[in-house]
Amino acid sequence: MTVHHTSISRCTRALCVAFALAGVTLPIATISVAVGASTITSCHSSQVRETATTSAKSYPEGTLVKLRVTIRNESTRTCSVAIGPTSPSFSILNSRGTVVWNNCYTGDHPGACAMFLMLHVMKPNTSYVIARTWNQRDGPQSKFVARGTYEVTSSSSGVSGFSRAKFTLTS
Repeated sequence: MTVHHTSISRCTRALCVAFALAGVTLPIATISVAVGASTITSCHSSQVRETATTSAKSYPEGTLVKLRVTIRNESTRTCSVAIGPTSPSFSILNSRGTVVWNNCYTGDHPGACAMFLMLHVMKPNTSYVIARTWNQRDGPQSKFVARGTYEVTSSSSGVSGFSRAKFTLTS
C-alpha cells in the first residue's frame, strides 16, 4: 500500500475502518507509507520495545492508579507502529491472574473497543507514550477490588510479547 504525504491520516483511517468492518486482519508488516521520496515500513518487533509502568509501587484505596505504556523505536530507521483503542491493550490482573479491568471497559463494565488501528510514524530512538488511569474497581461489579498485589499488562499490535508491571493496593 502506498499513501501520499498529504492524505496519510485520511487514507489510513479509511483503510483501517474498511478492514475492521470487513473483518479482515492484515499483518502489520505488510503496510508501508510513502512520505516524499522515502517509504516508511512498519516497525519489526526487533526494532521496538514496549514497557508498562505505574506511577507508584503502591496505592491507597480510592486513589487512581496511573498506568503508562511506552513504545520505543530502538532502531536506526524510521518505522511505523499501529496505535488504536486495542493497541496497546491494557489489562489489570489480580494475584490469581484474573483480569479485573481492561481499557475497553466502559462505565466499569466490559465494553467493545473500536476495531481500528492508526499508523504512528516513529523516528529512530524516539518513544510514543500512552497513559490511562484505573479507579481500583472491578469491571463486572464496579466495587473496589481486594487489597493486594496486582499487575498491569500491555500488548501492542506488531510488538512481540507483552510488558508487565506489578503494584500493590493498600488499605
